[in-house]
Amino acid sequence: MRFLHYFEYLMITAALTIPTTAKAEIINWRDNCNSWDHVPAEETYGNSETALLFCINDNEQTWLALQVYCDPETANMIVHYRPGFDFQAPMIPENNDKILNSNDTESAADLEAAALVEAIPYNDGGIQTKLTSQSGLAEMVFMNFNSFVYTNVANYNDATRVWSFIEKEPLSPVFGHLVSDNFVDIQLMAYGQSERFPLRGSSKALRPLIELCRLSKYRSKKNN
Repeated sequence: MRFLHYFEYLMITAALTIPTTAKAEIINWRDNCNSWDHVPAEETYGNSETALLFCINDNEQTWLALQVYCDPETANMIVHYRPGFDFQAPMIPENNDKILNSNDTESAADLEAAALVEAIPYNDGGIQTKLTSQSGLAEMVFMNFNSFVYTNVANYNDATRVWSFIEKEPLSPVFGHLVSDNFVDIQLMAYGQSERFPLRGSSKALRPLIELCRLSKYRSKKNN
């Protein structure tokens, strides 16, 4: 029996877990963060045009909480998120190799779905067993706005302690809310804490990136 396609499972899991996110403790950083910054592309160093949000934690240390940029080659929006609270880095399950290599005839999406299924059952803190994908250790991420909830799968970078996810649609409603709302609550499902970040200056910082990705996507479709 084939496993659920990865994105089908994602939507089902999101529907089941959205009520859980409401119970998370909220850490309010709204008064601890700067306005969003827009940084132009730097061709010399190959840096993409990007939007940044810097915040100051309880130890008076500045950290880059959120970074958003467009990959013009793929027309994907990339979001990097680094929590401001101390968290335990995810661990690879001992039976992970068995999960990913159990059936060579399964597609990559099916294998990733198998890892997701293996993470059930849940506890109050989220997934008990950390899942993995071809992009690395992963976790469900929620972005809660006043009237909209966005969910995706974020991959973890152990070297930078940053969680990253890709949104393939530059005109996704999530960016409309990031531009127009006053704040966003972000939660990783495995942790019982949600962080509230301000969106001051996000319109000026994000709109050029959204337009860049929109045009890149349009040109890509036109050339194919």
